Amino acid sequence: MTATVSSLSLLSLVKHSAIWERRWFQVIVAGRRFADEWPEVKSAGVDLTFRLNEADTVETVVADYREQIAASQQILSNFDLDAPCAWPDMADQNLRWVALHMIEDRSARRSRRHHPRDHRWHSRALTISTQPRHSGWRPTPS
Repeated sequence: MTATVSSLSLLSLVKHSAIWERRWFQVIVAGRRFADEWPEVKSAGVDLTFRLNEADTVETVVADYREQIAASQQILSNFDLDAPCAWPDMADQNLRWVALHMIEDRSARRSRRHHPRDHRWHSRALTISTQPRHSGWRPTPS
């Protein structure tokens, strides 16, 4: 199976999820850096995380996502949930917040039946689903 011509496909959603899995847990929480990747390299207003290239196949993209999930699980095992994020712009948040944000985000993406960039729906869903029920939990800003 090969990637579709469209920048939005099921495979591109998996690729986007893998990239943000790495960014949230490895970069923002654990403070790791990856050459030629965000935040050192920022795109000019275009979200390239959905863009597939010739090397992207179902097998490679899914394998990368599984690798990022394994790294996230390692961080969750080794860090205290109340540990603050290493990335300075998110230092007021902690691992618990990031983990809950990722659960919330994946749940919202799985339940959507429309374009994933429709932030109006996402903002409403976050308002409903992020009532403060956990210590240190703050809703994602809309």
